[in-house]
Amino acid sequence: EGWDSAVLQMTGSTWGIPHSPGYPLYTILANIFVRLAGFVPGLAGSPVVWRVSLWSTITSLLALIFVYLTVRRLARNRTAAVIATAVLGVSFIFWRAAIMAEVYSFNALIFAATYWLALVWDTDRRNRWLVILGLVLGAGVVHHRTAFILPPTIALWTMLKRPQEMRPNAPEQKQGPRWKIVTRRWSILAGAAMIPLLSYLYLPWAAQNRVGQTWLYADTSDWNTFWFVVVAREWWGLVSAPNTPGAWVEAMGTLFRQQAEQITAVGLVAGIVGLLTTRRYLWLFGPPLLAFVFFGAAYHVADLDSMLIPLTLTLCIGLGVLIG
Repeated sequence: EGWDSAVLQMTGSTWGIPHSPGYPLYTILANIFVRLAGFVPGLAGSPVVWRVSLWSTITSLLALIFVYLTVRRLARNRTAAVIATAVLGVSFIFWRAAIMAEVYSFNALIFAATYWLALVWDTDRRNRWLVILGLVLGAGVVHHRTAFILPPTIALWTMLKRPQEMRPNAPEQKQGPRWKIVTRRWSILAGAAMIPLLSYLYLPWAAQNRVGQTWLYADTSDWNTFWFVVVAREWWGLVSAPNTPGAWVEAMGTLFRQQAEQITAVGLVAGIVGLLTTRRYLWLFGPPLLAFVFFGAAYHVADLDSMLIPLTLTLCIGLGVLIG
C-alpha cells in the first residue's frame, strides 16, 4: 500500500485529490490537522507527510476509545472492555493502519463512534444524540463506501425502538403516533447527515485551484468526471459474488482465516457468539456483520484485509460482551 500512502501524504498536506472516491472529508481534516500540529511544541519542525501518518494514529486511538465505551456500556464490565479493546489494538491490520497514511483508521473511528452513539441514544432519546449520530453517518457516507451499511442499519435501529415511556420531560412524549415519531427521527438523522456531504464541494474546488501545485487524481471540476470519481465507478468491476455453493464455502474459509489471523480463531468464534447474545442489540451489530461477510466474499482487491477492519472491530465488541 506504499503508493496509496504516499499519495495520501501528498494530498493530505497540500490540498490535493487522491484516488476514487476522492476522500474529500479525510483530505480536509488531514490538511487541517497537519497545520494545527505545527503549533504543537515539538511538532513544529516535523515533516508534514509524517503528520498525515500521525493523523491515522490519532483516529485509531479515538476508535479504540469508542470501542472501550461501547463494550463497557454493553457488558458493564471494565475488564472485558479493556480486553476487547486491547485485542483490536494489537491486531496486525489495525496496528498497521494506525501507523501509515491511509483512510482505514478514520473508517474504523466512524464505525466505533456510530455504535456508541446508537447505544447512548437508546437510553437518552434527546435529539442532540440523533443530530450527532446523523453527522457521523454522513461522514461515513462521504469517507468510505463500506460505511454505506451504517445509514440503513441506524434507520432500522431507530425504527424498531419504541418511544420512551411517558414521564415528566421525556423527550418523545406527546409527539403523536409511532410512525410520526419514526419519521421525525429519520428526518433529524437525514438532515444532519447532509452536512458532511457538503465536503464533496472540495473536489471541484481543488481541481480548479490546485492545478500544478499538488497531486490531482482527476479533473473533478468536470461534471462527468466528478460523478465517476464520487461513485467509484472504476472499482465496480472488482465486485463479483461467488456463484456456486462451493465457491461460497471457499470464500467463507478464506474470510475466516483472514479474521482469525487478526484476533485468533478462538477470538473470532467468541466474537460471533458474543454478538448473538446481545439480543435486542443484534439489530445494531447484525447488519454490519452480515454486510461485511458478503463484502469480504465478493470484493476482490489486494487491500481487502484493511477494508475489513470494521468487521474485526465489530467482532471484538462481541468478544467483550461474551467475556463480560
